[in-house]
Amino acid sequence: PGMIEPLPLYQIRELRWKLCEGKSVLNAAESATIALRVIRALSSLHAAYDADGNALHPLPLVHRQLSESSNFPHVVQLLLAKSPDLVADAATLLKTILEHNDERIKCLFLSGAFFF
Repeated sequence: PGMIEPLPLYQIRELRWKLCEGKSVLNAAESATIALRVIRALSSLHAAYDADGNALHPLPLVHRQLSESSNFPHVVQLLLAKSPDLVADAATLLKTILEHNDERIKCLFLSGAFFF
């Protein structure tokens, strides 16, 4: 019959089973790179500024969710990856998230991102 309500991907059992069965096609770094590029594409589709370059308030939902205290440290942690592509994508995503987000910039030091 399908899904009754939308769920986060990690809660869909069938998807987890499908991704974990048999020999993996992608290694961890490759799958993280693909996931990060999907998130980057989503955040770039919902720009934080209008056609004139003025910041939008409130920020688009994807920017607000990525900058929440429960998600932002995970994005910053990607800067520690050994894959140069993953680090570059993470830095681009951080720039996109922080571009017009004054509240997150004020407490950026708490994430440790400035060490990298």
